[in-house]
Amino acid sequence: MDREAGNVLRKMLLTSDVILFVSLFITFAYFFHRESGWNVDSRIRLTYTIVEQHSFAIDKYVESEPRDVGDKAFFNGHYYSDKIIGTSLLGVIPMAISHFVSRAFDCEFSEHTKRYVVTTFSVGILGALAGVILYRLLLLFGTSPAGSLFLTLAFVFGTQTFGVCTVFLSYAPALFFEMLSYFILVRFRDSLTGRRLFLSGLALGASLLCEYTVGIVAVGLTIYAFAHTKVKRTMLLFCLGVIIPLLPFVVYTMICFGRLMIPYDYLVRGEFKEGMSRGFQGITGFNPAALYFITVHRYRGLFYHSPFLAL
Repeated sequence: MDREAGNVLRKMLLTSDVILFVSLFITFAYFFHRESGWNVDSRIRLTYTIVEQHSFAIDKYVESEPRDVGDKAFFNGHYYSDKIIGTSLLGVIPMAISHFVSRAFDCEFSEHTKRYVVTTFSVGILGALAGVILYRLLLLFGTSPAGSLFLTLAFVFGTQTFGVCTVFLSYAPALFFEMLSYFILVRFRDSLTGRRLFLSGLALGASLLCEYTVGIVAVGLTIYAFAHTKVKRTMLLFCLGVIIPLLPFVVYTMICFGRLMIPYDYLVRGEFKEGMSRGFQGITGFNPAALYFITVHRYRGLFYHSPFLAL
């Protein structure tokens, strides 16, 4: 009887997972931004050039398009994206399919069509999956299914998460992978085998490949993993998992710049280069004014635009 009840509960949870994913994905797919900004352009131009030009240099898009890609690096006569490459690589699969269909049927897709396909079937999918993982995490923490669903929807639609799931930015993919890493650690915290640690590390490494600032989260997750690992030497597998997804970035920088580095070193715009040269990649000491502007100011204040987070 208990087994039967457990099977019914698992089926119900699986059904809610699917419904939540489909609902979020359709919502994200409904929206399309024609003018997404330099951050998006820099990443998606790299995706385009990998598929269409079999190159990492984005010269074609810098030189031929009326709208400048402001977020770019210049080295040895070529322009490159100044971003870490994870999100751009995720877009390669839908872009490659789109490119294949275009050639097979001798039709040229518009820039907006390509952008929509690449964004929806990379960032949109992972953003929806991140919502499902959050829902599952809340269930693990003991929240009721109804409460978990409410908090998940409140987080997705009551914060900037919703917006970044509809444009080709790094935040939704990074969120998905870091939450997947955390979910594995929490779900199996009493039985963290080497295999589970390795998988968690892979997810964390993939998140880092999408967004530099995940490094802050990576420190916390590494400490958490170490604290709950009974056989400490298996943490080497966790570290190996983190390193493997970062290897494509190592290869990328060696090919483009001849050494392992961050493309910000070769930023084209002087004001950006000067800003990034301060402290560590632009990160300096505590600044009360900066804290004010990113928390409560009406321009980009987190709590101003997402008051839900203040509850």
